[in-house]
This record gives sequence, structure tokens and C-alpha cells, in this order.
Amino acid sequence: MDPKQRTYGLADIAEFVSNRVAARLLEVFPGVRVYIPETLNDGHKLNALGEEEAAALVAALPGARITVPMSNITPGKRRHLISKYADDNMTREEIALATECCERRVYQVLQELKREQDNHNSDDTQLPLL
Repeated sequence: MDPKQRTYGLADIAEFVSNRVAARLLEVFPGVRVYIPETLNDGHKLNALGEEEAAALVAALPGARITVPMSNITPGKRRHLISKYADDNMTREEIALATECCERRVYQVLQELKREQDNHNSDDTQLPLL
């Protein structure tokens, strides 16, 4: 398949280039869609990866696009960690930093967890008042 016809993820980069390049992409370009040029010039933003890493990426996937996630933590794992850290009385800011997400997301997940807990604890046999 022509590299230009596809958007790649970090797992693809680890497979086709190296784990080091995939890790550097995550460090340098979290949450960004990155275009890989067919030739690399001195001022290109990919040089922030490091000279060898950028050259390897261009050699392997010229003309491709890469979607770099915000972090390597899966949504399910992040949700679990947010719940655990909240139970450990960490602040919302500390939880956000530890789980590589924004504070707003921490509040959203905690609200979802509370709603699920409330639904689980409700008595399904009780009739509504109105």
C-alpha cells in the first residue's frame, strides 16, 4: 500500500521504523497529526525528533500522515487510574498530571463513575414519584 494513502498510528511507526521513533513522536508531538515529507529540509519540524529519528521516519514513510495520541494510556486504563487516584485522595490536578489528561477530563470521568454507581445502587422496583 502506498504510504500516502493511509494515516498511521504509533503502533505502525514502532513496527515500520522503531520503538524509539514512536516514543519520540509521542514526546514531541502529543495530540498532533504529523505529515511526513518526502524530503527533509533543515527547518522542518520533524527535526525536533532528532536527526537520525527524523531521517528514519522520512525514509520509511515518505508522504504519509501520522496521528499521534496525547498519551500512551488507553481510555480504559486512564479511567481506572482516575478512579484509583481519586480514592487515594489525590487532587484533580495531580490526577490529571499523572494520567496525562486535562482536569476537565478527570471531572468528566469521575462524574460518569458516580452516575454509574448511583444507577447500580438504585432500587429498580421502586416506582417514580411523578
